[in-house]
Amino acid sequence: MPKKYLISFLIAILFASILYAGGIEVPLPKNGIDVLDKENDLISAGLNRLNPPISAEEYKSLQFQEGNLDFLSAEERTYYITGGDILIIKLPDEKEFTEFEVNFEGYITLPKMGNFKAEGLTIGELEKSIFFSLPLYLRRQEEVQVQIKEKRKYIQVLGYVGTPGWYLLPENAGIQGAFVAAGGINDGSIWNEINLYRTTYSLKSTEQKLIVVDMFTFLKSTDYNILPQLKSKDIIVVPMTPLMGTVKRSLGAWTPPQERLETDTEDKIRVAGMVGNPSLLEPIKGSNLLDILISAGGTSPDADLQHIFLVKKLKDGKYRTKVVDLKKYIEDKNFQDIPYVGEGETVYVPEKRRHGYIKHGKGQLIS
Repeated sequence: MPKKYLISFLIAILFASILYAGGIEVPLPKNGIDVLDKENDLISAGLNRLNPPISAEEYKSLQFQEGNLDFLSAEERTYYITGGDILIIKLPDEKEFTEFEVNFEGYITLPKMGNFKAEGLTIGELEKSIFFSLPLYLRRQEEVQVQIKEKRKYIQVLGYVGTPGWYLLPENAGIQGAFVAAGGINDGSIWNEINLYRTTYSLKSTEQKLIVVDMFTFLKSTDYNILPQLKSKDIIVVPMTPLMGTVKRSLGAWTPPQERLETDTEDKIRVAGMVGNPSLLEPIKGSNLLDILISAGGTSPDADLQHIFLVKKLKDGKYRTKVVDLKKYIEDKNFQDIPYVGEGETVYVPEKRRHGYIKHGKGQLIS
C-alpha cells in the first residue's frame, strides 16, 4: 500500500476513535500516555462525567470502594454542615463567591439550579453534589468551591422561660447562652431537672436521647464539664415546680417565698431559734456550725451559744440530737473541731435560760 494511503487510513481511524469516545477534547499529553486510559478508569469506577450525574453520596461510596480517601480534607472529615450555617459558594462560571444560608430544613437554593440538601454533608460532599448537577461544559472549566463563612445552629427552648421558641445561635454557644436568648429561666423552675432532647439519625433508625442537665450543681460547683455541648436541633425543656399549681394565672414570673422555690426540702439545712434570719439553707460541703449560723444572719444577743441543738434524721426514721457548746469552741479558738452540718440536719439556737432565786438575808434577785 502506498505510504500516503497508509497515513490517510491512520488519520481516519484516529478521528473515528475520537468520535466513538464521545468527543473528548483533552489534548494528548506530551509524555505519550493516552488520556483515554484515565477516562476508561472513570468509566470502570462508575464516575464517567459524560454519563448522567450521580449524587455526592454515590460518588463517596464509589471512592470508598476503590479505597481512595485522599479526596477528603481534614475539615471535610470532621465538620458536617447544619441548618443555620452561612456558606459562600463559587461556581465555575462565576468570578466571585456568593453567600447562602442553610435554612431550617437543611437546604440551600442556588439560582437557576434549585435546592440542594446541605445539612449532614461535609464541604466536599456538597461541592461534588453541586458539581455533578452542572451542565457538561461547566464541569470542564473548574471545580465547585464551597467554604463556611459562619457556623450556627438552631436550638429550641421550651418550658418555664421568658420567651419559648426556636433560636439561631453561634456554633460555640452553650446551654446558658440558649437561656439568655430565651429571656432567662423564670423563678419557680426546677433547676436540677432540665431536660435536653436530642434526635440522632442512622441509616436504619432514628433515636431520641434524653439528657438531664443539673444547672443547680453547675452553679454551685462551677464545673463546666457538667453541662453538655449543644448540637443543632436540640430541644431544651425547663420544668416548673408543682407548687405553682395547675390553674393558669398570668404569664409573669412567680415570686414566692424563698423556702418554697424547691420541690424537695429534705436535703436542706433548717436553721431556727435565736438567729438573724431563720431559714432553709442549701448544704455546702465543708460547712461547720459557725458557717451555717453566719449564713443565717448570725445569732441574737440572747442566744444561748452553749446549748445549740443539732438534730439529724437517721435512716431508720429516728432522730439524733446533739448539744454543742459553740461558745467554748470560740473561746478556745478551736475552730477546726467545730462540728460540721450536713444535708437534712436542723440547727436550733435556744434563748438563754434565766434562773432567779432569793439570796437569804438581803432579799436580792440574782439572775
